[in-house]
Amino acid sequence: PAPGANSAAYRAAAVTDPTAAGSALVERYFRILVARDARALKRFLSPAFRATRAGGGVQRKATYLADLPKVKSFTIRHLRGRVALGVLVVSYELRAVERVNGAVKPVGPQPELTVFAWQHGSWRLLEYADADPASKTR
Repeated sequence: PAPGANSAAYRAAAVTDPTAAGSALVERYFRILVARDARALKRFLSPAFRATRAGGGVQRKATYLADLPKVKSFTIRHLRGRVALGVLVVSYELRAVERVNGAVKPVGPQPELTVFAWQHGSWRLLEYADADPASKTR
């Protein structure tokens, strides 16, 4: 392999279609949430994961895993991926249905931003940011 071939920057730069790669990763993330598979999510999230909310709140990995979002269904539109500084940055519009305090609540459409980093041999979700001030989920 080329020098540095295992580095995150090299792996990110090797992505030939950032939109396709980002689409697959975002779909995987939301499928894990719908399945409420905490074990799979724990593996998929970076050790440095954080979720940033439009209202200013931040959740670290342990807090996020302790109170998983209750996403029932989702639709992703207008997804675009870009590789920058060794990470895969994905922006998209989200529509979802989630359960909050026992009530079903539609979400969106709203802009979302998700950042993935190449860590320990696979893409890991590093940062998730939503644009809904009322959202505690995802």
